[in-house]
Amino acid sequence: MRRPLGLLLLGLWAAAAPAQGLRLDPQAVEPPAAAAPATAPGLDSLQLGAGCAAEAPRPTAWSLPAAIEGVVCHALGVRRGAGLVQQARAADRVAGQAWWPALNAAGGVDARNGYGQSAFAELRADIVLFDFGQRSAAARESGAALAAALDAQRAEVLTAIGQAALLYTTAQAAQDKVDALAGVLRQAEANSQLVEARRSAGAASLAERYRADTATAQARAEHARALGAWLVARGTLAVALGLPASEVIELEAGPVTDEGDAPDLDALIAEARERHPQVLAARARLAEVQARIDGARAGRWGSIGASAQTGRTRSSNDLQVRSVTTGSLSWSLPLYDRGVTSGRVADAQAQQQVRQAELADALAQTEALVWEQGRLLQSERHAWREMRRARDSAEAALQAVAERYRLGVGGFGDVLQAQDALAQASLQWADSRAAWLRARWRLAAAVGRLGPLAFE
Repeated sequence: MRRPLGLLLLGLWAAAAPAQGLRLDPQAVEPPAAAAPATAPGLDSLQLGAGCAAEAPRPTAWSLPAAIEGVVCHALGVRRGAGLVQQARAADRVAGQAWWPALNAAGGVDARNGYGQSAFAELRADIVLFDFGQRSAAARESGAALAAALDAQRAEVLTAIGQAALLYTTAQAAQDKVDALAGVLRQAEANSQLVEARRSAGAASLAERYRADTATAQARAEHARALGAWLVARGTLAVALGLPASEVIELEAGPVTDEGDAPDLDALIAEARERHPQVLAARARLAEVQARIDGARAGRWGSIGASAQTGRTRSSNDLQVRSVTTGSLSWSLPLYDRGVTSGRVADAQAQQQVRQAELADALAQTEALVWEQGRLLQSERHAWREMRRARDSAEAALQAVAERYRLGVGGFGDVLQAQDALAQASLQWADSRAAWLRARWRLAAAVGRLGPLAFE
């Protein structure tokens, strides 16, 4: 008895619906839930994406968050990670389609010598009714692979944030050094004029003039060297931002505060063990291998499937069109596969041991990094406070010594010593300020946050 193809397909789909709900395998789940989409977490205080557009306007003065966003947008690891995420998402979509029937059409002409010609056209539908959890395991494996790819990309973002913070604070420190040494140069020139005035009045010796000229020349040399370092640091930052190295960029001199209490390192370590992308990626890879083991074990039971086929043929001998419609239900069971399934299970179990070791290593590295960056943050905070005091004291000392020399009480050697002390204190203050600002971002990246860590 002939049955239309539509009725056969409807019957196959109706039979597949309850079969998908069977749970002989405890890991079996419904098709949509097997590959739950992995979504990115909140981006904390740093909002990426808007500034990555090619037509996005450039800021007149680059702040640290803006520079970090620009560097992240052009980071090779982040861009490569985006491609890997798209690849994993495509594989996840393919795995999610395994519950749907496959429909194929074929047609052709057959000619045989002495038998005439025949033409045929056929339509075939195949569907897997039950596979003992193989498709569910494959969907969970692809979903875990997608989650691992997303977390790996977030880890690349954190790496790019640390690199951007280093480049920006290095350029900012170089700019601060140029400004500080420019002030030292102005003071040296003022001292030279003061010595010349005192020498004209007969109150200073020729040796003092030579010493003043030497100090002024040294100040000019240090300022020129600092200016060159600033141009190099600015060009390196510009390239990381996707701009030409010769691009003139201005850095925003935002406020830097050290108010508040120091963060609780134990709480930050616990947070990093739960939310750091490297840890999450390691856990996702472990779940991926577990799903692979489940799928390999489920493969021992084969699969139950159904198919329906309808077609028409026409022969040149009788010119009669014949219609043929068939349907079948089958159970494909691998009785002996020469140990292939057992080998796949053993291979996946070995990979599981590797993933467990990688997860333990990721947890240990994350904890060590948070501890290191946390202690570094506290020391840099203390150092910046002390260097501010040292710079302020050096400025006051130079003014006092210069005034004493102008009044004829002190010696010019004291002025030169105070001038050198101010130059050193200014350079150390610039390095300390940059290190303190950089440490806040690096500790945040070590914890897994995408924004700066503040003392709260």
